[in-house]
Order: sequence, then structure tokens, then C-alpha cells
Amino acid sequence: MTIAAGGFGLSGIPELLISAGQAGTRDLAVVSNNCGVDDFGLGVLLKTKQIKR
Repeated sequence: MTIAAGGFGLSGIPELLISAGQAGTRDLAVVSNNCGVDDFGLGVLLKTKQIKR
């Protein structure tokens, strides 16, 4: 699955989509200019190794 996340840093990110992705989804391809921080934004999925590339 590919996620294209808009926003800049932590502003305008799709928070609901990211939280839905925490339900065990794996091997995500993410298109974004920034993964945020460890505990918020796409950083959560990166920290749990759900993002493949």
C-alpha cells in the first residue's frame, strides 16, 4: 500500500489515516517530505517499522 501524505512537517498531516495504519499494517510505501517525530505523525509508523520505503 502506498500513502501520499501532504503537509509540511507536523502541520497538515493526515492524523486519522496514520492512526488507522497502526492496526498492524506492514510494508507501507510512504511519499512525504518529512516523517515528523518519533511519537507523532508518520514517525509512529517508522518507529514501529511499518514503513518499508
